[in-house]
Amino acid sequence: MPETPENPPVSSAPPSGPTDAERFARVYREEEPRLVAYARSRSGHGWSAEDLVADAAFRVWRKVVAGREHVDDIASELAAGVRNLVAGLALTAVAGPAGLGPGTRTAQVGLLAKVLREMPERQVKAVWLIEVEGLPLAAAGSRLGTHRNAAAVLMHRARENMRQAFLRAQPDDAPDGACGRHRAHMPAHIRGTDTVEAARELRDHIEDCGGCRSRLARLVALDGRLAALVGPALVTLFAHGQAPHLAALAGTGSTAAVPEPAAPDGGSVTPFRLVRRLADRAFGPHTALVGVALVASASFAGPGDERNAPDTGRPGTHHG
Repeated sequence: MPETPENPPVSSAPPSGPTDAERFARVYREEEPRLVAYARSRSGHGWSAEDLVADAAFRVWRKVVAGREHVDDIASELAAGVRNLVAGLALTAVAGPAGLGPGTRTAQVGLLAKVLREMPERQVKAVWLIEVEGLPLAAAGSRLGTHRNAAAVLMHRARENMRQAFLRAQPDDAPDGACGRHRAHMPAHIRGTDTVEAARELRDHIEDCGGCRSRLARLVALDGRLAALVGPALVTLFAHGQAPHLAALAGTGSTAAVPEPAAPDGGSVTPFRLVRRLADRAFGPHTALVGVALVASASFAGPGDERNAPDTGRPGTHHG
């Protein structure tokens, strides 16, 4: 059919393509140090500041790349996003609940980004297409040169590999002997891929080991928060040029249907449910629940004072 004003050429390109993605990446790289410094000044912790800025960047990324609204000044949008998260003290509780040990003082988005860099490229592409671009399985499979069922299998493997590697990467004091052996086994236990015998041995061990009991509880909590970290970690990788295999995919999907980021506290995984899940996995479904609520309130309490801290400053914008 000839091209006419009534019959314009059909284009498969999305409203916002790689140009917008590259523009975002450049501005984010330039603005990130200043934004992290501001978030650190408000939170007092570099590790939570890095996660907060990555979370804000992912939100702006979706706005720019999805094309739902035109954003001329990405730097100002990033600054506003960070200010909003600081004001609401949504300091991405992805860094882990307070009081669960030294591993909570780690920028979890950065840690997950390292895990993703070491994963097979095809698995990372699948995660990107579904978690960042918002494609359904059939469309993601088409982009990967395969069918929907194969894409589903690939995505399942990718998510499971990512989760277990993320949990294994959590900082620890690397104890020797039985504790070290059982802690190395915890990611498989949490994901339900261990054997009955291995689960029984871990159960017996944590009955008498408070340190390993706390470690297992913290890993369960982080596993419940992982979904909120994936998008920010992938966008961080792309923006810093650490995943060149994602360049051809950036901005090629439609993120309009992607839900808003989960609440910092995990939303779907409450403290009580985390402790109940831990008890069920470790001791079986018939475990008495006496004291579970107390453990939940003591182990998973958030930072009380920080949530009421006033916001007395705001980052400026730089348009260099």
